[in-house]
Amino acid sequence: MWYNLKDNRRKHTGSTRKFAKRKRKIDTRMTEYKYEMFGMGTIFRLKVDEYPFLEDHVDFMLCEYPSESGYAIYCVSGYCKGHIEVVLPEEAKLKKGTISSDWLIKNWNKWVYDKCKVEEIDVIE
Repeated sequence: MWYNLKDNRRKHTGSTRKFAKRKRKIDTRMTEYKYEMFGMGTIFRLKVDEYPFLEDHVDFMLCEYPSESGYAIYCVSGYCKGHIEVVLPEEAKLKKGTISSDWLIKNWNKWVYDKCKVEEIDVIE
């Protein structure tokens, strides 16, 4: 909130809302994921060591995108952050409107990134 001080300057007093801080945690490996779907905002952490990535690991995020499936995977860390890695096809979508975890695990190397093993990908929620 903003309010006026006696000398007509404005000072920010902070938000009036209190938000619960939610820390993201590494839940599990992708192949051991216990739910049938990945929701928007799910992060996939990959160990990489070759071009075009310059880091030890890189994070991909499942985001909404205007396509048949409604989802795409973006790179959200490192040198390539902000780039779309893949727009997911309609066959990846469940009836609930989310992405099937089984489909993504089976098709990761074909559709998303073929230079890492699916067993080495961490899922962060």
